[in-house]
Amino acid sequence: METKSLYTILGVRPDASIDQIETAYAELLHQLKDGSEANPGGDDRIRLIAAKEAYTVLSNSAARQQYNQKLFAPQTFDSQPEIIYEQSNSWSIPKLFVIGCFLTGAIWVYNDNVAEREKLRIAHVKELENNLLKLQDEAQNKQEAAQQTQFDRQQELQKTGQENALRENALRESRETDYRLQQLAQQAAREKELQQQREEARLRQQKIDAERQVEKEKQTVRWLQNENQRNNYRY
Repeated sequence: METKSLYTILGVRPDASIDQIETAYAELLHQLKDGSEANPGGDDRIRLIAAKEAYTVLSNSAARQQYNQKLFAPQTFDSQPEIIYEQSNSWSIPKLFVIGCFLTGAIWVYNDNVAEREKLRIAHVKELENNLLKLQDEAQNKQEAAQQTQFDRQQELQKTGQENALRENALRESRETDYRLQQLAQQAAREKELQQQREEARLRQQKIDAERQVEKEKQTVRWLQNENQRNNYRY
């Protein structure tokens, strides 16, 4: 008896692509469909079941990888390569039993892969939800921090504005004080200058008066001298 692999059933090479597997399965399905309908218990019906099972396994990447690992594993005394089907001129009950067991195992592998993918999908969705919650929390924290920063900035600006207003008031008062002091200093300087001018005028007037007085006294002395001289001439 000759063993047949799933690749042999579909008539493709072990390195065939998924497109090649789908094409071969479609062609084989078209060939075997008419014969299985005409003779439901014939070989075409069995081959059709085997072709469907082969396509189910080989079209799934995970199931195909597991199958390849078993198919191409090195032979030992304790393990033999997986025998899929035996080719003979007739299909006996043991062969059908083997096919049924293989179909059951393949369906179990497929369902197990589906369940595993569903678990991975659920875990991925939960991870995405957790990441979304984290991003929302981070966004909310950043927004609150930005609002607090803006509030602090406004408070700082308000405080700075008040300080600037106080400084401007102090500067204005200082300027007014300096202006008043300058006015007082100018007024004092003018008064001092006027007083000095009056004092100088008084001194000049006193000098003039003194000179006049001296001149009068000189005139009086000259008059007296003249009078004395005239009196002396008389006597």
